[in-house]
Amino acid sequence: MARVPDAAKLKMAIGREKLRAAIDADGGTTVYAAHLLPHAAPWLPGVLASGVKLLEITHGSIYLSQNPPRRDVAFGGRYESLMASYGVPASELAARIRQLRPALGPEIFLNVAAGGTFNQIGPAKFDEEGAFLLSQAGADGIHFHKSDLDELEELVEIAHGAGLLAEAYVHRDLGRTHPFSYMGLRAESPADVRRMVKDLEGIGVDIVGLMFSVDPQYYSQVGATDRLPTDVRKRVKALVEAATTFTSVEGQITEGNARELRRLGANILVLGTQFDLAIQEAIGRVVREFSGRLPESAAAGTSPASENTDD
Repeated sequence: MARVPDAAKLKMAIGREKLRAAIDADGGTTVYAAHLLPHAAPWLPGVLASGVKLLEITHGSIYLSQNPPRRDVAFGGRYESLMASYGVPASELAARIRQLRPALGPEIFLNVAAGGTFNQIGPAKFDEEGAFLLSQAGADGIHFHKSDLDELEELVEIAHGAGLLAEAYVHRDLGRTHPFSYMGLRAESPADVRRMVKDLEGIGVDIVGLMFSVDPQYYSQVGATDRLPTDVRKRVKALVEAATTFTSVEGQITEGNARELRRLGANILVLGTQFDLAIQEAIGRVVREFSGRLPESAAAGTSPASENTDD
């Protein structure tokens, strides 16, 4: 295992304290706001006023800011970007981080997903140069989705060498040829989850996560439920019980099942589509209120004019 420079160790120690402070401030479970950067930058003061302390900037968000999706991001648009965003270079991510970091302030933990940190269908390589650029720009951690432990171990070493904490996932087995079967180390049963958690911690992963979405495209709320399926509840419980480091959960989290996840003891809830839906609803509400347009649910009912009758 490669030696980690002292400066990198210090940066990682500071990153861990940021995570711990955010988790403690929220009573044991905090929110990780994915996908808001960089296109929400003008509203960043409002985002920070919400109290969120964990934010993420990704190659996918950079891609979407430059290439508007053909369909709603909450129902498949992010999946489309993931299939193409591997071409966004680390240097471009680093440039955006340098623009955002001063406004974020030093207490915000900024995670990054870059080309080569996911098992995407397309040529992408995450190397020492990319890790250095991202860390120097102000990133605190790297978000990995890899299904091969040996490959992941090499990437964790690269991340740590640059002072970046490593977040990695376990995931159910969808089959060797399924496009999203590789979003984490395969772990179908609770026993598999426990074993894989120990494997991830053994290679130095700092945040151990679990994907549980029932939608094979994940970056949507299609099929999401407010009650965790029994098998998911057991797998999350196994994750929390086995882990000695920070834990995270990602995939179709709703307001209802978030309550269960907090009770189970997950430290970090990774939210993305919920922000997409909230922003879209807010825009629609403003347009309806200022234009006098009725919501679709009311448009089919009695019109205001027909209710105005004289006695």
